[in-house]
Amino acid sequence: MKQWIIGLVGSLCISQLAHADAPYPDRPITLVVGFAAGGSTDVVARIIAQRASEILGKPIIVENKTGAGGIIATDFVAKSRPDGYTLLFGTSAYAITATLSKKLPYDPAKALEPVSMVAEVPIVLAVNPAVKAASARELVSLIKANPGKLHYGSAGNGSALHMAVELLAYQEKLSAVHVPYRGAAPALQAVMAGDVEFVADAVSTIASAARTGKVKALAVTGPRRSSVLPDLPTMQEAGLPNYQTALWNMVMVPSGTPPALVTKLQAVLQQALQTPATRERLAKLGVEPADNTTPAHAKAFLQQEVLRWKEVIQAGHIEPD
Repeated sequence: MKQWIIGLVGSLCISQLAHADAPYPDRPITLVVGFAAGGSTDVVARIIAQRASEILGKPIIVENKTGAGGIIATDFVAKSRPDGYTLLFGTSAYAITATLSKKLPYDPAKALEPVSMVAEVPIVLAVNPAVKAASARELVSLIKANPGKLHYGSAGNGSALHMAVELLAYQEKLSAVHVPYRGAAPALQAVMAGDVEFVADAVSTIASAARTGKVKALAVTGPRRSSVLPDLPTMQEAGLPNYQTALWNMVMVPSGTPPALVTKLQAVLQQALQTPATRERLAKLGVEPADNTTPAHAKAFLQQEVLRWKEVIQAGHIEPD
């Protein structure tokens, strides 16, 4: 019996050593997305995952875990084994909920480690065509002249699109009425119908309405003009030099993931983003690849985002639903 136990222990040790020495990855990887299949975040995740799978030689399976503005997905990944096989397709919401949500089931400062930024999506400031503002600066002046009288729609309280307007209100000392909707699509419909005067929306979803004149696009919020709406000025060009924001995506892993695996994942993601076909597919959506971002760069960016949104949330006395 003793010899049998010794033999079993020895076999288990050998098995564990063999597994530890196995090349990574030796099985499929799961990339968790906190938003619905078919939505803009999901589409971007699948484009990047497809090319990264080809580079790794193993499938990267996109799994949608929706709910609570991405918190459910984040919590799932945070509590997964730190072995490089469960990844989070993080969004701007991660930095916002770090302050806005009072009782997170994870510690946003410690639960996850950034691997790499992968994408940015510019936001467009737009108004109903009847609104008497032909530029972002004119809209700001109109709001200042009519405090508390203009309404803006968003994808929901605390969403990145809500916070994009709150950032502008904070910087320019504006008073406008927030009208939250259940997603970006109904918010866009509301501004087209004239139910609200203005909206901030992702360029990938508002571009068609802007081209057809259903909304009047005023400016793009990123540091550069968008290839999807190249004639649209940036906020800086429109006379608002301090304003800049965008939706972003970052791949993250549970804390404690071996640094060697983080380094490999970062290299694979960056290689995937350099593929011409991948860049072309992203460009058609108005998505800008985040090139040459290391884990250290991604971590520093995330920390800055958390601090920025904390300042805006506290100044605006914004509360969760």
